[in-house]
Amino acid sequence: MELCTSMNVKYLLFILLGVSCYRGRVVDGQVMGSFKCTPKSPSISPAVDTDSSPIDTTIPVCDDGMVKCYNGSRLGCAMLEKCVCNLTTADTIISSGGFYVNDNCTSRAHCIHGNVTWDDEYFCSSNATCEERDDVRRCYCVVGYHGDGKTCTRHTNCQDAYNAGRSENGTYIIKPTNWPGSPFPVYCNMTDGGGWTVFQRRVNGSVDFFCNWTSYKEGFGELDHEFWLGNDKLYYLTNQGRYTLRIDLVDRNGSSYFAKYDLFRINDENDNYQLSELGTFSGTAKTRSKGNDALRHHMNQQFSTHDRDNDGFGNKDCARLRHGGWWYGICCTANLNSDYNVDLITPPSKKCCGLVTSVCWRDLPGPDHNLKYTEMKIRPV
Repeated sequence: MELCTSMNVKYLLFILLGVSCYRGRVVDGQVMGSFKCTPKSPSISPAVDTDSSPIDTTIPVCDDGMVKCYNGSRLGCAMLEKCVCNLTTADTIISSGGFYVNDNCTSRAHCIHGNVTWDDEYFCSSNATCEERDDVRRCYCVVGYHGDGKTCTRHTNCQDAYNAGRSENGTYIIKPTNWPGSPFPVYCNMTDGGGWTVFQRRVNGSVDFFCNWTSYKEGFGELDHEFWLGNDKLYYLTNQGRYTLRIDLVDRNGSSYFAKYDLFRINDENDNYQLSELGTFSGTAKTRSKGNDALRHHMNQQFSTHDRDNDGFGNKDCARLRHGGWWYGICCTANLNSDYNVDLITPPSKKCCGLVTSVCWRDLPGPDHNLKYTEMKIRPV
């Protein structure tokens, strides 16, 4: 009995000193088996909502760097960062670093190193819905908004959609800053870094671009094919921040070129949508022998259509002559809204505008560059 009393005292001291003790059985006053003490492994205190089952005493002492915690539905040894949370109130297991949201999205639990912590408050924005997507239930912003679901901000351009995790090319709903109307659809090109808002495209000539002032103001065509987004929309887009412009071109022989400008902006209708800012050029849509790129000649020009002549060419009406709305200075160096006549201008002509109008960009390398594909798009700088 004296031996047993002494052993109990030792055991109490070891507990106070932070060690775990395992002792043998005492039979007829004799200790059977060994008495062994080892330093305690760090442990995670189960959260209030984790499994309240008794600790499994058969679990051995964990190796260095590991702790006793839930690494599945039962307790065991795991690396601290792998410890999951067994949330018995919801009959679910939360992965390490993950979260759980209840059915009506009024509470959210996080699992950090095996411990459950609860948000002080969790609720959906008025522009969000509580739903499950890809097996994850939480607040999701509705179409046209981005954010974490508690806070949802309207997309003002395709860059916002891209930043919200939308990486597919296609149609999205946006509302630029100060835009007075309802949100509207745009086509977003998510290549070349993503976030490009497309405002013009030519593909096969199926849409007539010889349109009047109102049509160019409001927009026309089909967003997933050939279209002009609309000068009013383009004004609000380019005046809510600093924007860069990219133009992709493909000539009738299939050769691809691009022009990129580090700044692009147009004025409002009171100034006839003047091309007011055009930054530094970079790209392949320019011959080395020429000092200016093709669009540079149209800088500071107002927009013209066949019923609204605002060009800088004296008594000529470039929009009528070249069959398309554009920022005409002289009638031709670039005109991406003219008639679609890929096969009508034949070599060796190198003119952007010959006797037959065509979608064109002057001074590309090689001969005869009337175009069969164009796309104009903008993105915040």
